[in-house]
Amino acid sequence: MKVFVLSLKQSTDRRKRVEETLGLTDIEFEFFDALTPQELSHEQRQRLNPEKTRNLKGYELTEGEIACFFSHMAIWQWSAQHGQDVLVLEDNVDIHPKFTFLVADLKQVYSQCTKPRTIIKLSASKQGVRFKKTHELNDSFTLGNYVKPTTGAMGYLMSSETAQSLVEHANEIIVPVDDYMEKVWIHRTNIVSVYPNVVSRAVIPSTIGHVRKSKTSLTLLDKINIETFRLYEQIRLKAYLLANR
Repeated sequence: MKVFVLSLKQSTDRRKRVEETLGLTDIEFEFFDALTPQELSHEQRQRLNPEKTRNLKGYELTEGEIACFFSHMAIWQWSAQHGQDVLVLEDNVDIHPKFTFLVADLKQVYSQCTKPRTIIKLSASKQGVRFKKTHELNDSFTLGNYVKPTTGAMGYLMSSETAQSLVEHANEIIVPVDDYMEKVWIHRTNIVSVYPNVVSRAVIPSTIGHVRKSKTSLTLLDKINIETFRLYEQIRLKAYLLANR
């Protein structure tokens, strides 16, 4: 398994912080250069559909969010091309003191306790969502499912097969990368989570696409369209989960 820390090449302070933190563990890792908006290709931008994003979600993706999406996708493409599982961390996280032991346990149980094409999330950005345990990982952590999507892509593990599926189905990009990862009915994967959080957002300035979406002015019809689409996605999610229990 390859451990990548997604980081802008010019974020030297963050990289130094990561090196100091992970240097205290036995985990071997590499930095994976994140993309800036200026580095996005014409082909990548052709996958965007800003009008559809506005109509169905009521916001516009920021340039940082777009670059963040394609940065994560670059790791998925690497994983699929090299046939290697990956553990991905963003560079603005704090890690649990028992991170090393957890990674070893996750490697051991990944194929035994999860379905094919599974994403294991190491944190939940939304707090207070009920968690249903399915497996004990060790004395400190369990594996299971949150009853609602919790967003966040600051830390996760996936197989090369899972990465390939995420890449293949990202033909049209209308939401941030963490929202896309939660839409399992689109890319035909499964999500399980580690509880409690293994990584958490560090209190440091943002650099990789975490300025939130740009909201647009909404009419009553816009709000009806957005709510209808939200309910449609809830139905799609429930139907997919029922069919893949």
